[in-house]
Amino acid sequence: TNNKIIKVGFAFNGDLRVLRRGLPKLNCFNDVFNIVEVNQAYKEIDTSPQGGLCRVSEVVLGQPLCKTEQISNWKRRPLRERQVHYAALDAYCLVKIYDLLGPMLEAKEVSMDQFHKNMLASEAEYEKEEFKEN
Repeated sequence: TNNKIIKVGFAFNGDLRVLRRGLPKLNCFNDVFNIVEVNQAYKEIDTSPQGGLCRVSEVVLGQPLCKTEQISNWKRRPLRERQVHYAALDAYCLVKIYDLLGPMLEAKEVSMDQFHKNMLASEAEYEKEEFKEN
C-alpha cells in the first residue's frame, strides 16, 4: 500500500487478518503502513473502558454508530443495501472521528504529530504480531 496515505481503522488488525486470509493472492494486504488506530488515539483522551466504535462515535461525534449489520452474513452476495450502507457509514465515521481527534488530543496536550510518530513506531510490533498468527 502507499505509505504516504494514512489508513484509519478501529482494531484494524482483525480486519487485516480477514482480508489476508480471504484474499491471499492480493499482496497489497501484506505490507500495510501508516495505520492510525482510532481506538488507540481515543485512549489518549479517555482511559475509561471504551465499548468499541459505537461508544467512541457517540462521544466524539455526538451520535452512536448502529452496529446491527456487523454480525450479518458478509459472505452472501450480493450484499444487502443495509450492509452496504453500514460499511460506508462505518468507514465514513472513522474519517470524521480522525478529523476531530486532532483538536481533542491537542486539548490533552498530545500532538497529533507525536501520536502519528508513536503509531508509526509501533507498526513494527503490529506487523510482528500479525505474522505470528499466520
